[in-house]
Amino acid sequence: MDRKNRQKIGNIILIFAVFLLVLFGALFCIRENARLAGKQREELTTVYSERKEGLAEICRYYDRKQRENITEYFIFAGAVVVVSVILLELQIRLRERKYSQCLIKNLHLFEEQLQQFRQGSYEIREEADCKGVDKETGLAMLQMGECILALGKYFSMLREKLEREEDATKSLITDISHQLKTPLAAVRLNYEMIQEECLTEEERREFLEREEQEIDKLESLLEELMKLSRLESRMIQLKRERVNFKELILEAINQVYMKAHSRKIEIQADIPKDIWLSLDKKWTVEAIVNVLDNAIKYSMPKGVVKVGVTAWKNMVCLEIEDEGIGISSQELHKIFHRFYRGDRALEMVKEGAGVGLYLTRRILEDEGGTIVAKRKKTGTVFQITLTI
Repeated sequence: MDRKNRQKIGNIILIFAVFLLVLFGALFCIRENARLAGKQREELTTVYSERKEGLAEICRYYDRKQRENITEYFIFAGAVVVVSVILLELQIRLRERKYSQCLIKNLHLFEEQLQQFRQGSYEIREEADCKGVDKETGLAMLQMGECILALGKYFSMLREKLEREEDATKSLITDISHQLKTPLAAVRLNYEMIQEECLTEEERREFLEREEQEIDKLESLLEELMKLSRLESRMIQLKRERVNFKELILEAINQVYMKAHSRKIEIQADIPKDIWLSLDKKWTVEAIVNVLDNAIKYSMPKGVVKVGVTAWKNMVCLEIEDEGIGISSQELHKIFHRFYRGDRALEMVKEGAGVGLYLTRRILEDEGGTIVAKRKKTGTVFQITLTI
C-alpha cells in the first residue's frame, strides 16, 4: 500500500470518528433533555394538579422548542462535519501539491546531474531536498542522491584511470619505438653493407655475424616486450601456492649458472631451510632471475655474487649482492623504471632493454613484496622482501 492510499484511509477514519462523536453527542443531549423534561413535567403536574391543561400546553411548547433546538444542533453538527471535511481536503491537496513540487524538483535535480555526467562533469552541485515529503519518501530520495553521488565519483575515477592508461599506452608505444629503432637500423646497415660487391669474404662474414647479433638482440627485446605487455594488460594472473623458498632460489640460480660460469663469476648462496611462502612460483623465479642476471651482467670477470636470506616473524628478506660497476645515487630511484638504463651500464653492456628490473618490481609488488637497491663501496645490494 502506497503513501497516498494510507493517507486516504486515515482521513476516512478521522471523518468517521468525528461523525460518530457528533452523533453520540446528539443522542446523549436528546436523552438527557427528554429525561429532564419528563421529570419536570411530572413534578409540575404533582404540584399544580389543578392546572393540568395549562401545564400540558406549556410542555408541548417546550417539547417543540426542544425538537427545534435538536434540529438546529444537528444542522450545526453537520455544518461542522462538512467544514472539517472541506478543510481536511484542502490540507490534503496542499500537502499533495507540496509533495509533488518536492518530487518534481528532486527529479529535475537528478536529471540535471545525469545530463552533467553525459557532458563529462561529475561534480554534485546540490543535494536532494527532503522537506515536504514523508519519512519513507525522504529516505528514498536521500538514497537516490547517494547513488548518483557514488556514480559521479565512479565515473570520475574511471575517467582518470582511462587518462592514465592512455598516457601509459602512449609512453609505452614511444618507448618501444625508441628501443626497436637502434637494432633495426643496425640490421639494415649490415644488410646494405653485405650487398656491396667490393667486400672480401672475411668482411662479409663479419657483417653477417654482426647482423646475427642484432637479430638476437631484437628477439630478446621482443620477448621482454611480450612479458611487459602481458603484465601491463593484466594478462598475467599470479597463482599463489605453498612454495619452499630455498628450492625456488636454487631454481633461479640454476637458470643463470651457465652465464655466470662463462664469465668466471662465482655465486655464493646462504639460504636457511624450511622457509615456506605463499606466492606464484613461476613469476617469482622470473623476478629473482632478472636481478641475478643483472648482477652477473654488470660484474667484472672472476667476481662474486652473494645470495643471502634472512627470515623474520612475518616476512623474509632476500639480498643479492654483486661486485659490479655500482649505481650512482642519482640513478637509484630510476633503475626500476621501464626501459631505463644508466650511462655506465650502456657503456659496459650493449645487450638488454631496461625491462628486467621493471618487471621484477611489478611482479613483487603484485605479490605484496618490495625491492630496493642500495649502494656499497664496490657494487650494489638488491633487497627483496616478501611476506610469510
